[in-house]
Amino acid sequence: MTTESRSTAAPRSDAGDRAARITALVALVLLVPTAIGSLVLTLSSERASGCLTYGVDCARVSPALAAGAFLVSAVSGVLAAAWPHRREPFEGWRGLLITVQISAQATLAALILSYA
Repeated sequence: MTTESRSTAAPRSDAGDRAARITALVALVLLVPTAIGSLVLTLSSERASGCLTYGVDCARVSPALAAGAFLVSAVSGVLAAAWPHRREPFEGWRGLLITVQISAQATLAALILSYA
């Protein structure tokens, strides 16, 4: 059996893989600034300051949800950026991880901003 007959799938482009890794890294680097920026915007609102000062009119969102979204975004970003190209379980795996990462990051920002 030759190597040509073993490989039936078209080879993936290195440029596409590199672009996906860069996208994952950029989103990973922006994770903490997104959380801090959302927190600053939330703390500058009147509702959030009333909640912190007097304990009234507080949001009913669990802080564990925001922590979970942060963790999901961080883990999927690290996996998407660092997973070896040749050991991917299936085609499009990195793109799926990047989609999960960015979705979790947007959810994190929405959860933090819901306290405002």
